Amino acid sequence: MNLRNLYNSILTGCGVTAALAILFIVFLVSVNIFLRKFLQTSIPWTVEVCEYALYFATFMAAPWVLNQNAHIRVDVFTSFLTPEKSRYLNIIVDFIGLGVSIVFLVYGVEATFASWVGKALIFKELVVPEWWLLLILPLSALLLTIEFLSRLTAGFSSQPKIT
Repeated sequence: MNLRNLYNSILTGCGVTAALAILFIVFLVSVNIFLRKFLQTSIPWTVEVCEYALYFATFMAAPWVLNQNAHIRVDVFTSFLTPEKSRYLNIIVDFIGLGVSIVFLVYGVEATFASWVGKALIFKELVVPEWWLLLILPLSALLLTIEFLSRLTAGFSSQPKIT
């Protein structure tokens, strides 16, 4: 397996785990509704776990969505541009995305490391080490950084069509 196939497998895994996290949220909320309606009880940590799962799903899905080019794009402006100018605009946007991803990567690594060293805990219904939740940020940002670099490489290597 070459490096590109491994990377694509990792991104597919990100998409699948994000979907499973959403499915888990649906299941947990449904069970909690059933328990409240019919048994007059509930699972006290449902909201907290759903918050964590939604956070997890969002950051796991982001690199996969970008790779699939399935993110939200406002193409009202670019539809009036020539293909060459549209390509240049995409390169600029990818540079901005790369910069933001690098900022999130650096911040995520620093925050996760500080939380780990400081043994920070989050106290709600459940008590969890804070770094467990923070770790997803630098992992996602690393994959986004790689994806934006890949997009930039493709953007610079493609030749615009002259009409």
